[in-house]
Amino acid sequence: MARNRTDKCCFESRYGGCWVTPAQYVVEYLCQLKSETDLPQKFWKLPEWEAFFRWQSKYANKLIKQYGVNVIVAALRDYRLKGLQSLSPKAAWKFKKVFDEYKAKRDVIDSMEPTTTTKAQGDIRRNTQGKMSLFSKLKKVEADNAGEV
Repeated sequence: MARNRTDKCCFESRYGGCWVTPAQYVVEYLCQLKSETDLPQKFWKLPEWEAFFRWQSKYANKLIKQYGVNVIVAALRDYRLKGLQSLSPKAAWKFKKVFDEYKAKRDVIDSMEPTTTTKAQGDIRRNTQGKMSLFSKLKKVEADNAGEV
């Protein structure tokens, strides 16, 4: 947990106002799913969460190497993983299929080349910034005339 953003701690914690590593960010999300109540600030320092947080961080690091943090967070938002209690290898059969599915989607998105768009000939608009329209000129003239009378 870092006070300032670094290359290693690049995610902002939702429960402490500090910056956390990708593994800690994933475990925060998992703890949120596991908890039936709202988690307090810096909940990972509480005795009932401390050991769980430490162990799950180790498992999360292994998964991040395999899938990537964006894939894991997207998969944890999936309705099929609402009952997920752990990221341990013993529980891998529950979420491996979902993670593979999201990884395939991410690979397709990454493989797509960015498309370049060109403006159509009829889409060219003239620059009117700073110029008054006919209607604006008329309003100004009427305001000047009303002030003179």
